[in-house]
Amino acid sequence: SINFQIKKSESRRMKLRCLTFWALPIVAAARCVDYPNFVVDHVYTCSWFAQNEQNCGDMGESEDGISAEAACCACGGGITQRPTPFPTGAPRPPTRAPTPAPTPEIKLCTDEPGWTNRGLDCEWYSRNEDRCVEFDNPGDYGMTAQQACCNCGGGILDTPAPTPAPTPAPIVCEDEPRWVVNNMYTCEWFESHKDWCGNFGEGSDGMTAEEACCVCGGGAGGPSVGCKDMSLDCDLFSPPTSWPCNTFGDENCCACGGGLQHFPN
Repeated sequence: SINFQIKKSESRRMKLRCLTFWALPIVAAARCVDYPNFVVDHVYTCSWFAQNEQNCGDMGESEDGISAEAACCACGGGITQRPTPFPTGAPRPPTRAPTPAPTPEIKLCTDEPGWTNRGLDCEWYSRNEDRCVEFDNPGDYGMTAQQACCNCGGGILDTPAPTPAPTPAPIVCEDEPRWVVNNMYTCEWFESHKDWCGNFGEGSDGMTAEEACCVCGGGAGGPSVGCKDMSLDCDLFSPPTSWPCNTFGDENCCACGGGLQHFPN
């Protein structure tokens, strides 16, 4: 019975060791990848240098200006490819559907000017998004592709300035063409005699100066900007005096509903 208990205890320890082993994550080692399509003098590739390592520093550079010592793993160069961790064996919880993100504002992106990773530029990375992670070692300026290239999530972002609102066109007033009163006084004359706008009757086409001339509040397209008293006595019809308007202020004074309406400043 003692031997049976010992064997049973050892069996339990072995099972625990097995469970512990399978619970640990298995991490794959990083691996080196030769520079794509590297060749010197159209003959010597990284495969050739792998069999002739003693010649790594003797054959010069490729047409891209890269040496075997920089491009080939066998010569101490190449590109370190980040490993993808293997699953631990534990089941993962189901992934919930993502919440739809709000529509982002439009942004313009520019790749980092002049950036390369041992000759590989952002255009090369844009051909396959997996390269952004697999070949993510620092290149020029100490930047990775994920920092320098728009297609990899980096680059230089520029938010366009909002389009300015259009400036409203100025309101243009035009005097009534060839208008004249008493065969003498034109709208041009009233420009120098604004106080006389309401002192004349009808002129051409049965129109008064207040109807025909911009300076008097008329004309075509003139703005409505206020009222002007047509008599110096109109102060009598405003507080604190406030005489009855029907005395003589109905037509001449703004306080009585008269005056020169829409008089431009």
